[in-house]
Amino acid sequence: METFPQIEKITRRETNLEVPPTGGTFISILRNGDDYRGNPKQLEEARNFPEGLEVGKLMPSAALEARTFSENQLAGLIEKLTPEEREQLDIIVVASDTELGPLATSDGSTPFPHQRCVETGKFLLEGIEKAMSDTGLNSEHLLNLKFHKDEEAGGAQPLAIRDIEDLQMRPRTEEFFAFLKAQAAERISKGQKANIWVMYETDEFKKEREEMNVEGPEEISARMQAFIDRAEKLASAQHKRTPDRRLLVLAVAPRDLVGPWLNIQVAGLSPEGYEIPRIENLAGFGVVISPNGQSRIKLGDKEAVLN
Repeated sequence: METFPQIEKITRRETNLEVPPTGGTFISILRNGDDYRGNPKQLEEARNFPEGLEVGKLMPSAALEARTFSENQLAGLIEKLTPEEREQLDIIVVASDTELGPLATSDGSTPFPHQRCVETGKFLLEGIEKAMSDTGLNSEHLLNLKFHKDEEAGGAQPLAIRDIEDLQMRPRTEEFFAFLKAQAAERISKGQKANIWVMYETDEFKKEREEMNVEGPEEISARMQAFIDRAEKLASAQHKRTPDRRLLVLAVAPRDLVGPWLNIQVAGLSPEGYEIPRIENLAGFGVVISPNGQSRIKLGDKEAVLN
């Protein structure tokens, strides 16, 4: 595998859908839209909704951003294709089924277990269906309508995938993060900066984490890689059946899953040696799978072979 330099930030500006090659696949791995956590910036928008916003639910502005992003991106992509190439294109949206866990709320409870990636996928699908309608692309090209159509929920739904959830909760995970919070509080009391997620993702307390059998950043990275490996196999099997088709996949995943993979698998760093990459909501990167099975990661104007 080739390696990238360390990735410090991924912005939506450098995130684009691309035309898959004939007999190949383009996977766009996107961070979920902004979900409500009650931070100061979100509270300003929340004032427009007297009934209140539920913790973990996608922000209304994020829903609009997801719909607009996919509509504009797909419409622009379809316009580049000839009529014959359009007929070759298949599209599917998948999403992590991760819910808002006890580590995300101040009191350790989970009153609103919304699936922020699935919700993002739903609004991406709305934009996709609008773009397909506007450009005259038949709905049969949207595979979600074949594999996961929910009439009660309103048509096409994203395929929810367990493998691309964020940190997996184990019996002592909350205990370990309570330990991290205590370490952070002690540092802050001394006037030092501290962030429990930085402590976790850089595996600063690896010994204690392993003693409590808590999933670490390298295990998270391995799960992400396993998802990509499986996607490659499924795409290869699909293209063997239909070698003249092009497959476009939009996969929505949480930042906590993508960050470790980018640094460990792509940049070739150990957890102790990297900065946590900042990834904007709805920003991400592409994985191109060629007809011969080779996969490449694409981020802006950078590329590297993955297998």
